[in-house]
Amino acid sequence: MKPSTHAEPKAIIIEQEVVDQYETTLGKFFADIFGVRYETVLATDISQLSDFTLMGEDWVAPDIHSASLSDVYDSWDQWVLPRICAAYDLQPGSFDTRTTLVALMALIENRAARLVH
Repeated sequence: MKPSTHAEPKAIIIEQEVVDQYETTLGKFFADIFGVRYETVLATDISQLSDFTLMGEDWVAPDIHSASLSDVYDSWDQWVLPRICAAYDLQPGSFDTRTTLVALMALIENRAARLVH
């Protein structure tokens, strides 16, 4: 039998050590914002909010036949950012859809800690 000349596919696993520290906050976040269980998504230390574009059980997407991809993303941004600000008492502009989940969870937890004190 001839040896294989093609490379075997490699799975690259992204770290989840930091994101796992926010598991409780992420569980509440995904339920509150998107209406899904955190256990049903893959979040890593480098996941950005935009990685979850199109999620949201009550987000109404533009007509895909007449809207551009940019219009779809803009619509989701306009839906999700105010929703997060309202749910967690965050200031508009303190994060955007390129913010990592780790940074966003830190912001949410820091804001909650300040409200307690």
